[in-house]
Amino acid sequence: MKYRITTHEIEPQLIVSVRERHPMDDFPAYVGRAFGALFGHLELFGVAPAGMPVAAARDTDCAIRIGVNC
Repeated sequence: MKYRITTHEIEPQLIVSVRERHPMDDFPAYVGRAFGALFGHLELFGVAPAGMPVAAARDTDCAIRIGVNC
């Protein structure tokens, strides 16, 4: 299977995020907790999200970063 990869230059963006290490079995539960915490912090400071939330699992050690543009 071939993939076509393209890159795009974008303006810098502010992102609020959390990162923790979890086994992949815990990924669904962690995502729910992390998004709840992120949106709770945004609400606390009166900041509206400026985009869709994202989740990224980095390499095999399962360092998972959950974030949202603000």
